[in-house]
Amino acid sequence: MNQMTLAYERLLEKFVTWSQTRPDVRAAVVLGSRARVDRPADEWSDLDIVLIVTDPQPYLTSADWLRNFGEVWITFVEPTARGSEMERRVLFAGGLDVDFSVIPGAKV
Repeated sequence: MNQMTLAYERLLEKFVTWSQTRPDVRAAVVLGSRARVDRPADEWSDLDIVLIVTDPQPYLTSADWLRNFGEVWITFVEPTARGSEMERRVLFAGGLDVDFSVIPGAKV
C-alpha cells in the first residue's frame, strides 16, 4: 500500500470518528474509485464522500468542520456533477483531494 493510500485511510478514519459524534449526520457513503474493490484507485484518485445531513447549509457556508480531518489548503463549493445538489471540494495538506457531496436527509 502506498503512502497516499495510507494518508487517505487515516483521513477517512478521522471522518468516521467525527461523523459518529454528529447528531445531524444521517449517513455517509464513500463512492468512486476509492470505494472500488475490483479496480482499486491509483495514487492520483480523489476521495468522494456523500454526506447526508439534516441541514446542509452549515457544511456549505463554513469550512470550519474540515479542520477535524486535516489542514485545509483550499476549499470551495460548487454544484455536483448532476447539478441537483452541492459539494464542498477540498484540498488537504499533502495533496489529499476530497469531494464532500452534502445532501439533505430526513430529520428524526
